[in-house]
Amino acid sequence: MTPLVILLFLLSSCGSPPVKKEIPREKNKRARATRDRLSPKSERERLLEYYRRLRRNKIMSPSRKKDMLGREIHQRKRYFCLAVKPGRFPSNTHCLNHTNNQEAQCTKKHGAHSRGLIRCLKARLQRY
Repeated sequence: MTPLVILLFLLSSCGSPPVKKEIPREKNKRARATRDRLSPKSERERLLEYYRRLRRNKIMSPSRKKDMLGREIHQRKRYFCLAVKPGRFPSNTHCLNHTNNQEAQCTKKHGAHSRGLIRCLKARLQRY
């Protein structure tokens, strides 16, 4: 009886090879695209891609540049009022009035929405 059990065990365990699951074609395309994207590129190719991205990001329309400068000015004024020591201004509105006055003086000197305006505002707010 023992040899019969061993024989049945061997036949049932080695009966068939494991079945490979077939991966749908779409997943293979994604894997190939990922592999191609992550494949090692030459130093020259990586640098060219880097500078292309920089060039693409630097070229912007004048309205977008104006919006970005306006946003930076607004952020600098808000940050100044958040970072100012307590007791320097009686309330937040006094702080905002101060920053608006500083912005107006810098705008007279450098014009609206320019890098010079931002530098001037930053320097004036640091002095205070």
